[in-house]
Amino acid sequence: MLIPAHNEEEQLAETIDSVRAQTRGADRVVVIADNCTDLTPEIARSKGIAAFETVGNSARKAGALNQAYARFASGFEYVLEMDADTTLHPRFMEEALAEIEADARLAGVCCRFFAKPARGLLRRLQALEYVRYEHLCNRRRGRVSVLSGTATLLRTSALPEKPWREDSLVEDYALTLYIRRNGFEVQAGRRAFAYTETMPTIRQLWRQRLRWERGTLDELRREGWTPYTRRDVFARLTTFAGIALRCLYLSAIGAAVWLGVHVSFHPIWLAPIAFITAERVVTAWSLGWRERLLAALVVPEELYDVLRGAWIVRSTWLSLRAVTGTW
Repeated sequence: MLIPAHNEEEQLAETIDSVRAQTRGADRVVVIADNCTDLTPEIARSKGIAAFETVGNSARKAGALNQAYARFASGFEYVLEMDADTTLHPRFMEEALAEIEADARLAGVCCRFFAKPARGLLRRLQALEYVRYEHLCNRRRGRVSVLSGTATLLRTSALPEKPWREDSLVEDYALTLYIRRNGFEVQAGRRAFAYTETMPTIRQLWRQRLRWERGTLDELRREGWTPYTRRDVFARLTTFAGIALRCLYLSAIGAAVWLGVHVSFHPIWLAPIAFITAERVVTAWSLGWRERLLAALVVPEELYDVLRGAWIVRSTWLSLRAVTGTW
């Protein structure tokens, strides 16, 4: 098990505790202390976990993982990589291993991730976003476009010598494309649950999502139209169409108000709003009454969707202009 960590002293102990609580433990656990200036390696060692400190790494998470993989993965049939701010459900390893061992075509099984409990409207909106992704994953029967870097179990025989592309903004997606290009399958574990941190500020969220979306678009442009990218390309086109329709709708309303055009209201327009509200409340049900109420308000999530559309448009512009991506 490889846990890359850059200055994660505040959360690492909780992460390690979740690893130790697994019903089927890992044969070896390594915390990869990457250019740390805090007590990350000391905390790992105090918990009885090996701490491997990277040497001369300038490729962030991908470089840290590659250094540790070259050092520790030899002889292991599977390797689990997970973020240092993530905690695993006690049965995560047991469930993920059972799935990957039962199907030789599977090269990777990733977690079904949820947000850790946290205060603040922005974090609660991200929790709603994650639980809706979980419902989408259920509808797709575990099919995913990317093996989430949050926590993923990988079959080492399906991996290249350096699994994580160091020139990619989204090393987990680049690895997923490599795996699928070579004829293997990937999926989210049916009951392999993990819990991860959310971004506390809009600025941090913007930077994270800009990197994710920009990196994904870069990889799709690099790969081109293939059997294993078509679904992702179509999903992006659908997203762009949705953003365009939202802009057109708002523009039409704005123009009508500006020009003084009389717009009559008909109760029939309440029907789709009621349907959308009901769907959002139902999909948020497992998070408790506070999140159900937040979902029922509709407006906060609509504003979050506007923000999401903004980072998607910005990412597309940067990708098409081939502007150098940053973390």
